[in-house]
Amino acid sequence: MTSIKSFCKVYGYQLVLAGLILLLIIFKIPYLKLPYYWDEAWSYIPAIFKLYNSKIGILPGALPADFSKGHPLLFYFTAAWWMKLFGTSIITMRLLPMLLSILLIIVMFVFCKNHFSENTGLTAIVLLMSQSIFLVQSSFLLPEILLALLTLLTIHAYLKKNKILLILWATLLLLTKESGLILLLTLFIHQSLFANNFKTFIKETLILCVPLFLIVVYFIKQKLVFGWYVFPEHLGYVNLNVKELWRNFGLLSENLFILMGRIMISLSIVAAILIAIIKKIKHQEHTKKIVLFLLFILLYMIFTSVNFFSMRYLICIFPVFMILGAYFIQNYFRNTYLKISMISISCVFLLGNTFSSKKNGDCYLEYADVVKVHQKVVAYCEEQNWYNSAIATHFLMKINLTNPEAGYLKDKKNVFKNVRDFHADYTILIISSVELTEESNTLRIKYKDKLMKRFELNNSWSEIYSL
Repeated sequence: MTSIKSFCKVYGYQLVLAGLILLLIIFKIPYLKLPYYWDEAWSYIPAIFKLYNSKIGILPGALPADFSKGHPLLFYFTAAWWMKLFGTSIITMRLLPMLLSILLIIVMFVFCKNHFSENTGLTAIVLLMSQSIFLVQSSFLLPEILLALLTLLTIHAYLKKNKILLILWATLLLLTKESGLILLLTLFIHQSLFANNFKTFIKETLILCVPLFLIVVYFIKQKLVFGWYVFPEHLGYVNLNVKELWRNFGLLSENLFILMGRIMISLSIVAAILIAIIKKIKHQEHTKKIVLFLLFILLYMIFTSVNFFSMRYLICIFPVFMILGAYFIQNYFRNTYLKISMISISCVFLLGNTFSSKKNGDCYLEYADVVKVHQKVVAYCEEQNWYNSAIATHFLMKINLTNPEAGYLKDKKNVFKNVRDFHADYTILIISSVELTEESNTLRIKYKDKLMKRFELNNSWSEIYSL
């Protein structure tokens, strides 16, 4: 009995960490078999299969631009090799982001143990795991979890002044997605603010220039292969209108700091700062780290405001934000019961929003209901043998019916050959709660007497009309 107590005393934090990881795995098991959804289905999985079926490479030209959308290829490269080693099944492929998510949780703990405390690490992990954006994306075949992992590893190497690992992680980050440049910019600015002297500044800046040089070489190669540095379609998303930027920044702030229960984390940080001011509490040893976190969050939000916005694009700053919140709670609320209360209330708000949200995007658990309904629709169409029928439907359903790699078709060799949008002639009409527009809703009203079949699960539904 004494040995067990001693073991728990020595490895207590690690046991809690293992328990949290096990909890995540158990929770995610039912989701691992679900077909691909949204960007997974129409963009990433076709590109990964394309790379898998050809010569797997990481340099520009290994994947046609229409598949890669001009993004660096590390994520596609990793996923294609995973597919080559472990098979092409949906469950197998979903294990890759699950592994990356588990690594992210472990890295968060190690990061906080090195720079703050184990308590801060476990608090940050609990806050992260209480949110739908992480719970959903932890098994999605998208690059955002990898970005979050490499972001934290890069920051850790920078703070530990490990030059080799800094170059390695920063280079891998940049080879995953262009947005990694924002962290590199953050590190440049942070170094200029806190360098001890000019010589140190130059030395550290040269280290940061190595991954920058490598990604510049990558984009020069891309220019030689495709004729452009950045995918032309992406340039069309850039918006420099000041009013639009301010509006987007406001929406980003609302999404990151207020919505889905995150207001409690924000309020905890504000309360902690007020306590620090009133009681004159100082933790000067952490000032540089806090400034780094805040600077990164700010610059990343500005970058995202300029570009096309999707909530999942913010995932790489979520671990940083959660660590920031956990740090303030653990260090400025001195009363243990008050700490536990703040953490508990924050988790209640986060989990309450996670499980009550009716949104069906790729950052909300409701997506699973949409996928299950769409599976039934595709299965019904297969039963009716409508492979050559003129079917009009929305974008996602079109992917489900025509792309066997998306995982909805039982017969992978037999796809629906005549699927179109609502403007063409058709004999079968499929409308869903997802991507419901004014046009499709008008068609629902127009053909309400032609309703043939309706599938429904909670707030998600699809309707099939025979004309």
